[in-house]
Amino acid sequence: MKKLILGSFALLMFSASMLIFQISCKKSAEAETPVVPFNNKVAFLKSRHNLGTEIWIMNYDGTGQTKINVQLAAGLSINDEVRISPDGRKIFFVVTSGSNETYKEDIYSCDIEGKNLTKLYDMPAGSGNTILGNVN
Repeated sequence: MKKLILGSFALLMFSASMLIFQISCKKSAEAETPVVPFNNKVAFLKSRHNLGTEIWIMNYDGTGQTKINVQLAAGLSINDEVRISPDGRKIFFVVTSGSNETYKEDIYSCDIEGKNLTKLYDMPAGSGNTILGNVN
């Protein structure tokens, strides 16, 4: 009788441990928060005589045009590449400097307000062109 009770207890403990193991290994079906574009904004460049190239954003329908005030050092200018990050918090763009053998195109980013300017890619001088792809 004692062996029967101990065997039943051992079987009960084994069953309970298997149930706990299965519950702990169950995959969660929680969905990740989808990335939504920043209020349907478009980034574009305006080239103005004597003012250089400026970064602007606007709504998909052309309304709400806003200039992004980016402060670049002397000798640097914004090239023809600009993108908005998927979360709408950053702008990515190509900056040119130098001439002939020292010419280079680097990738920069800043906040949507134009602050926290950061060089992300420092191209070796005279190495060719930099083309900014999609920002995902």
